[in-house]
Amino acid sequence: MSAVLDFDIHADTVLGAVMEVAERAGYAVKANDDIWAVRWTGAYRAKATMFDALADILYGSGLCPVVSRDAITIRYCDKSRPPIVVSVRARGVISGVD
Repeated sequence: MSAVLDFDIHADTVLGAVMEVAERAGYAVKANDDIWAVRWTGAYRAKATMFDALADILYGSGLCPVVSRDAITIRYCDKSRPPIVVSVRARGVISGVD
């Protein structure tokens, strides 16, 4: 998760952007339906780690990335919302999303 990669991301939703970042880094994504409601229209070009790219893309969306071992979980920053929105894990290690 700490390798610096070249990202050139174009998407219409946060999920689309997160999926492009994860795919570029060789990770898989599992998401629940809540993430589709979060719009993100734009582009992201940078040399960054996967975590930094996700943090940059999520900035201002109300979603926050949290790193734990081999996974990045994207949660609502507001604790009153459902906790897990997206799980980004090394391929073959994805479990359920709450």
